[in-house]
Formats: sequence, C-alpha cells, structure tokens
Amino acid sequence: MKIKKLLPIILASTMTIAATFSGCSYITSNGNQDLSQVVATVDISKAEDFAEDETDLAAYASVIGETKIYKSELISYFINVGYSYVNSGMTYYDTFTSLMDSIVQNAVAVQYAKMYLLNYKAETEYSGSSDAVKSAYTSFETEVEQLEWLIGSSVTSSSTYSDDINIARYNLMASINSSLDSYEIQLLESSDSNSGTDTLTTPGNVDTEVDDYYPKNADGSLNYNVYTGYSSSDYDYTLANSGEYADDRVDTFKGYTPENSKTRRANAYNNFISTLISNGLVDAETENVRDVMSLQYVQDQYIAQLEDRILQKYYDLYEEEQEATLSANDYAYLQEIYEDLYSSQSETYDDTDTFTDALSNMSDTSFVLYSPNTSSTSDSYEGDFGGTYGFIYNILLPYSE
Repeated sequence: MKIKKLLPIILASTMTIAATFSGCSYITSNGNQDLSQVVATVDISKAEDFAEDETDLAAYASVIGETKIYKSELISYFINVGYSYVNSGMTYYDTFTSLMDSIVQNAVAVQYAKMYLLNYKAETEYSGSSDAVKSAYTSFETEVEQLEWLIGSSVTSSSTYSDDINIARYNLMASINSSLDSYEIQLLESSDSNSGTDTLTTPGNVDTEVDDYYPKNADGSLNYNVYTGYSSSDYDYTLANSGEYADDRVDTFKGYTPENSKTRRANAYNNFISTLISNGLVDAETENVRDVMSLQYVQDQYIAQLEDRILQKYYDLYEEEQEATLSANDYAYLQEIYEDLYSSQSETYDDTDTFTDALSNMSDTSFVLYSPNTSSTSDSYEGDFGGTYGFIYNILLPYSE
C-alpha cells in the first residue's frame, strides 16, 4: 500500500530558499526571538476519548509529551509551499490556515505513531512491559537518539544503522547537496569565463528512485555524504568523501572537472550558509558554520526525516495488523466495514451533485459503494441503466450511459 505523506515538509523547508530567495532577508532585528514563538502545541493524550479508546497507547503519553510548533516552522513552510497557494488565488489568511492545519495534522500523526511503535517494541522485545520500554526510551539524551532507537537497533555505529536510519540520513544529505548544486550553478551562470561554454544538466535519475533507496557500501552502510569543499580534523566534506554523490556530480556538471571545483563549491556553500544566517536559521556566533551536519537547523531537518520514517513504519505495521485481523475472522470485519460505509453513503449521496463530488475523489483507497437513482433529476442519465450509476467492480471504473 502506497502511503501519502501528510506533510511535504522534508527539510522543513528552507533548503529551497537557496534557489529561490537568495539574498533576501525575511527577518527583522528581533527576528530570532520572533521566530521562536510557539504558535501551536499538540498533545493527543489530552483528547477527550484518548485514554478511554487507546488504553494500550495511553501508557506512553507521559514519555512522548507535547509537540511545540514554532513560528519559524510555519514561515519556512510558507516560503516552500505557501507562495504557490497565494499565486493560485488563495488569500494569505486561508493559506496560513491551511499550512497550519497540515503542520498540526503531521504532529498528531507522529505522536500517535511514536506511541504505537513504543507499544510494538514492548510486545515484541520487552515481554509486554511498557515500563521497560519507557525506561529505555527516556535513557537516551537526545531526541535524535530516541527516534533512531524507535526505527533501528543501533544509535552508536553508522555501520550498523538500520535501513530506515540510512534512508533518513540519505534524504537529508541529498537535499543539502541539491541546494548547493543550485547555488553552484548560479555561480557558473554568472561567470563570464564559463558562460555558454557547456550545458549544465541535472542527473538523469532524479525523482525516479524508489522511496526506500539509498546508496550502500559493501557492508550495507550508507555510501553518501555532503560535499561542501571544507574539511578539518573533525569533519570531512570533500568530494573524495562524498560517496556516490561524486557520480551524480559528473552528471550534474557536464563539461567541468569535479576535482578542480573545490573553491567554487566552497563559495556556493558560503552563499547557502549566508542565506540561512540572514533568515535567522543559523547562528554564526555560536555554531561552527563549516560543519554543516552539526548545525542545529540541519539536525532539526534530520528529525523531520526520522519522523517521516516513523510514520512509514507505523503504516506498514498497521497494515500487517489489519491483514492479520481480516484473516483471523474470515473477513467478517470487512463485511461490517462495507455495510457501515454503504449505509453512510446512502444517506450522504442523495443527489447527483454530492455523488459526482464523491466520484471525483475516488481512488484505490477511497471507494464509492452507493449510487443514487438520477433518472428523476436529469434526463441525461436515463438509459439502459435506469438513470443509475454503476461500477465494473473488479477494476473500479465508473460508468453512466
């Protein structure tokens, strides 16, 4: 089953400022304080029916706690997504309301998924002891370690990271490299010496990889890293240490020798970091701006990637659980759901307009079971089927006359 992500906020968004808003500052002199305002707090354990209906999961509410949504996240999401809504005709008020709803829905889903995975670990690894799982979860010092533990068995050695952790790390670093590529292309296009000499292209396999892909070494570890051109005794972001990015780079910058582009890449990275600093996302006074993976902003984006993998793992486990339930009761559950849905739709789709709206949203996971008799309201539907819609049930194709 293909699960759609609730929130397309990978890199919670301002990595794309690199290509679109270079040189622009949206932050006032008190910007850091302004962006640190909490605009929403999510705690699903306080829902009226949570403790009653989710007794197994409620045991973990105390260690999950609440999720604070900061103004910086909302503004970043607006920069990344919101402008397209405004350009399509939505008001700023409706746009921000829609974005806020998406962020909150994502936070709700992540909280639920965390509790579900904690309960799953208790049942499969800790003999059903919720106290033991909570103790293990709270023993980690950082949120990153907690999330890595939820989706993998190791948080100590990169060579033993789980596939989910490696996918999260790869998605993060690939996004950073993509932004740096955009900056570097800008530098090349503005250079008189390089202008028009060669054609810049993007890798041919962009957006064609499967969701669970990541480049691997022979031992299964991640073979990928960010390329900024900087290195020290504590970090190495050189091309030689970039893993399979080096191959992508040859495709991206045809006509240019990758080994001779270190200075240009460093300049591109400097511009990238300057944009983040000017927008209040990186603090040059307290952070080592050359160690990109250590930046708090980047770590926040890594958390977003880990949460995405947590959601996916929850969806997979839930699907397995439901399939087992269907098999165990000889599909009585499916029959019950079918009858409930049919009854609900027979009350809702009482005219052509509501039914037509339902058809427009039909998909392989959103079924339409009921169709009203439309012969009395529109002659255009009268015919061999008595004015009633029907379905070729095995392929879900709607038909009328």
